[in-house]
Amino acid sequence: MLSAQYEVYADWIIDGKVEVYFDQIKYPGFFAWVIPSGNGVGKVGVAGREINVSKTITDFLKNKGKYSAVRKIFAPIWVKGPIKKFVSDYIIDPTPKKAYCDKKSIKKYGLMPPIQLNTQEAQEVAKYIYNKYNPKEFYKIQQERIKFNSLPKAEQLAIKYGCFSCHQKEKPKLAPSFKTISQRSSIQTIKNSIINGSKGKYKNFKIPRYNPNES
Repeated sequence: MLSAQYEVYADWIIDGKVEVYFDQIKYPGFFAWVIPSGNGVGKVGVAGREINVSKTITDFLKNKGKYSAVRKIFAPIWVKGPIKKFVSDYIIDPTPKKAYCDKKSIKKYGLMPPIQLNTQEAQEVAKYIYNKYNPKEFYKIQQERIKFNSLPKAEQLAIKYGCFSCHQKEKPKLAPSFKTISQRSSIQTIKNSIINGSKGKYKNFKIPRYNPNES
């Protein structure tokens, strides 16, 4: 069956409150859901057999209240379905008719190219995907990515370059806290230390150089 899931901003999304709606007329064989990733932001989705998921999710969101969608995903959901057979067949011979992607995405990005595998090899690939795919882990990674992308650019860079291995924001760790550094040094001094590195400013501690184009 097809599903639609939007990442939305809406004041009716409450952090920690997961909502699930069962309605066998609107969502036959499945349900609608609201999964918060923070206060006022989260994932909203619908799925069901033989329904227009685009219209269904639009109606669902309108009934919930005002919202702003930042990302839209349309994808199949298998419930005790022949996923291995579908994947192995699609790998060898992808066609628009077989595809579960929405038509706009196919028009914009095109279909994946066929992969030159024999039937047994394609079945092994499908089996591997089916057995290794962990929806909980995938969801966890998605949440971590959303959280990271919502951080200020400076904090993203501090994480990327491992600054928090030695520093913390408020309290000392292996090195002084960012708060202490900001109280002792000017912005230009801190910038120079990031670009050029420094030694001797703090006892037994050396700051390595980092990419000047991103500091």
